[in-house]
Order: sequence, then structure tokens, then C-alpha cells
Amino acid sequence: MTAAQGAALIILGRALGVEAVGVYTLALAIVSPIFLFGHLRLQEKVATDPLGKQRWRSYRGAMLVGATLALVLSVIVTVLYPTDGLWKVALPLAVARFAESYVHMIHGYWQGAGDMARVARANVIRAIGLVVGLSGGLALTETVAGATTGAAVVAMLLVPVLEGSGPGPSLDEVSDSTWSLLSHLLPLGAVAVLLSLNQTAVRVLIDRGVGVQELGVFAATAYLVRLGTIVAQSLGQARAPELRAAAANHDFGAVARQGLVSAGHAALLGVVTAGVMLVVGPAVMVLGFGEAFEPSRALIGAIFAAGIPLFASTSLAMATVGMGERGLYLCAVAISLVSTVVLVSFLVPEWGVVGAAWGWAGGESIKTLLLVGIALRRLRSGQDPSRVGG
Repeated sequence: MTAAQGAALIILGRALGVEAVGVYTLALAIVSPIFLFGHLRLQEKVATDPLGKQRWRSYRGAMLVGATLALVLSVIVTVLYPTDGLWKVALPLAVARFAESYVHMIHGYWQGAGDMARVARANVIRAIGLVVGLSGGLALTETVAGATTGAAVVAMLLVPVLEGSGPGPSLDEVSDSTWSLLSHLLPLGAVAVLLSLNQTAVRVLIDRGVGVQELGVFAATAYLVRLGTIVAQSLGQARAPELRAAAANHDFGAVARQGLVSAGHAALLGVVTAGVMLVVGPAVMVLGFGEAFEPSRALIGAIFAAGIPLFASTSLAMATVGMGERGLYLCAVAISLVSTVVLVSFLVPEWGVVGAAWGWAGGESIKTLLLVGIALRRLRSGQDPSRVGG
């Protein structure tokens, strides 16, 4: 799906130019965190819950409540945002995110069961649907809003197709109140929002301080980092069966160990990716997006410096959820967000978009160090989180 998002940027950039990419990514940056809260990190929760199938009906109810509230809030925020007509792009994006929230929860179930092939097939179908829907909407309307509307229509049509990959009825279902489940998951939803707000804050500050065209170049380059992020996420999600087994035995030290190993592999991936992109990055961007999107090597270096800690923290996310460290996780990402906003606000007036990228890198580094500290704490204690204040 990340590759498909990159393809969507290329299509918009080639057809409508830099400003269209800036508007699209700005709308995406606002809608995505709201839906991450509405999703309540249910993908990771279902993947690591030994009773995920028995609680499926309760999880589904919580998702519907959260996603509906996210849809309404997305419209309100983008209507109030000072860019005229942004809501016309954001509304269909929110509809598409509503559909994806349910599909993501299904993915969590199969990740916990170790059936990554089924997840991969569903992702391929969704990726193709995004490109086809966006291209169709763009061909019919020649506007960013029309393109996102086409993508939303296809996303909704795919839900019944992908729903068949969910769990069947459970004979020993464990019934939880939707509202009690929501109250339990709200901290995870807050963590999800704060995790994504680092990038949202950077994009909004670039839009307000530098301009939407510079935002287009930044966002297009940063989506190359997103391609690596999905690999880093897979490194953590591939360990879901081991994480679930360890959590079932209350061996949270083992959960932390698995997370730290995957985070180390992801950080190494980030270092290699940064080195390669410093050499070939400008040529890759021109080849994919056109000459108007060519970034400087200074911008590429700053953006991919942010990718190294981002890859590590992304890979560690599922294990952190599995450890039950909701409170500490929330504190870590809140500190990271505040750090990012302060750093970017300070650096943008002096260094422009390159300064914004270095501010992002600083905030991501702080988050990763804090999450590693949480995992090391759990590794030393190896206890149930309720016994150590998690």
C-alpha cells in the first residue's frame, strides 16, 4: 500500500504538478492521524491478543464507533483549515480510511495466526484498487478532489471482497462491552495519533512557513522513506506469532527481546537506505516525478536521517503494544511530538524545508530512544505490566 501511495503521488505530480501533490499530502497528513486514533491500534491489539477470535465481535463494534467519529472529525478539521477547498480532497480520503480501518483489523487477526500470505494478497488488491480508483477519478475530473473520490469509491467496493478473509464465527466467544473495550483501547488510539502527528506537524509547518510547493517536493521525497517504513513494519509484524505466544505466557521479557531484535534490523535497513539515496536520490525523483520535484542532497540526507530511527520505532511498535506498556508508550510519543514541533519551528525560519527535515529527524530519534528504553526495562523485569506500573 505504501508503494501504491507513492504511485498515487507520481500520477498526481505528472498530471497536475507540484501544488497538487502538496494539497493531497496536506489533506492526507490531517486525515490519517485522526483515523489512526479512530482505529485504536486494533490491528496490533488483535494480532497480539490470544483471544482475538473470541473477542472479534467486540473489536468490530469498537472499530465502527471509532471510525465513524474519525470521519466526522476529519470533515470538521479540514473545513476549518485555512486552505480553501481542502475538505473536498479530505472527505473522500476519510471515506477510504473508514473502509481501510476494518480491513486493517482483519489483517491483525491473520498476522496473529501467522498467515502473512493472506495479508499480502489483500494488500496487493487494495494497492491496485487505490491506483485504479485514483487514476479513474483523475481522468474523469482532472482535479485532486475527483481523484481521491475515485479512490474512495473503489476502497468501499473492496470491503465485501476482503471481508471474507476475516475470522469465522467463534463458538466460545468472549463478550466485552463496546464501551469498556473502547476505554481500554483509547490510550493505544492516542499513541497512534501522536505517532503520526510528527509527520503531520512537519507538513503543516512547511505549508504555513515555506509554501505548498515546497511541501510537495518534501512529501514526495519523504514517501520514499515510507517505502522503507513498510518493510520495517513487516519486520515487527512477522514476529506476531512469537509475540502472541509470549504474551499468553505473560513472558513480557521475551516480547521485549523480539521487539529489540526487529528494531535493530530495521535501523540497519535505514542506514543502508540513507546511503543509497544520497547517491541516486535526485535522479530517482526526477525519473519518477519530473524535473520540478528534484530535491537537493541536503534535503535527501535530512529526510533519510529521520528514516533510520523511524524504521526502528515502527518495527518495535507491535512488541510495545504486546508488552502492555500503554502509559509509557503514550508518554514517549508525546515527548517526541513536542520535540518535533519545537525543533521544526526553530529550524524552518533559518534553513527552510531542510531544517524541517532535520527537526523531524530529531523528534524521531527521541521517540526511538524512549521506546528502546521501555523495552529494556521490560526485558530486565520480565513481569506482567500490571505489576510494574505499565
